[in-house]
Amino acid sequence: MFDRINPNQQITRTVLEALKKCTFLDKTNIEEQLLQMKNAKLSPLVTSVLRAFESGSIVLVYSEKTMVPTTIPFFITKIENELKGMIFLNRYGKMKENGSVDISYKTIYILMESAYVALRYAKNPSLIERNIGLMKICMKTYSAMAMRIFNKEFALTVAPSTYESINYCFARFFLEHLWGLKTDQNILHNYAMMVCLNKPDELEMVKMDYNNTTIIDIVSLIDFIKTRFRQVGSITVRYYMERYINTYYQSALLSMDALPYLFFVIEHTLLGGFIMAQPVMTDILRTIPTLKTFYSELSKII
Repeated sequence: MFDRINPNQQITRTVLEALKKCTFLDKTNIEEQLLQMKNAKLSPLVTSVLRAFESGSIVLVYSEKTMVPTTIPFFITKIENELKGMIFLNRYGKMKENGSVDISYKTIYILMESAYVALRYAKNPSLIERNIGLMKICMKTYSAMAMRIFNKEFALTVAPSTYESINYCFARFFLEHLWGLKTDQNILHNYAMMVCLNKPDELEMVKMDYNNTTIIDIVSLIDFIKTRFRQVGSITVRYYMERYINTYYQSALLSMDALPYLFFVIEHTLLGGFIMAQPVMTDILRTIPTLKTFYSELSKII
């Protein structure tokens, strides 16, 4: 997905330009917010996140003139042979004359925690990938986000078999290409079926067609779905991206095919942020009974 929104490396050049002219922030720039974070105890991860900031693993920067798009709320990069979580704050707040940044402490914390989780994932993906509880929560979130769009555009509730079959396809894609689950196709099938409230008779045929199709990215997934299910034959990747942005906002776009940004979407919703479409995501997460275990599972491995 990043390649599609970064034609001719435009975003990459913008980030590099911003880094050349940015101000690197330290705790003196966000003293009030850091105190609020410690007192509010927003998340079980707050101590680890603040420790990562103090050690320099999470880097806050402010670029007065060059604006990095909100599509990139944070990113992981290597500086002096060490991975860092980078966050541009100028899209979310304004620097005052005294050097402090006028920004909600909750906004900064959500960005910092998401960058911290992404950093830990970048250093050791297997830490997260081995956690089946988190996998199921993320899988159900991912497929539900997709089906919210498909159902709105194509009224699939009146075609429950098609609804559940497409739901299954998004779950399969998530397992293989976002979570990176490497296992037998039958096991992938059984996990993916967990997103289906009802198991349509045609699901076995959908499984066979999916297994026999080369699906390597979101483009080939959408192509498979539009070809396999005539009711949604008019869908295109571009239109799906547009609907995704309109529904969840631009900061959520990379969650379409990058696991760290899906974690960002979930953390943002649970912590009550205002960077993305909070009410819509709250409705989606409310349908996942095991969501209450998200932070307890994450805390075990992060």
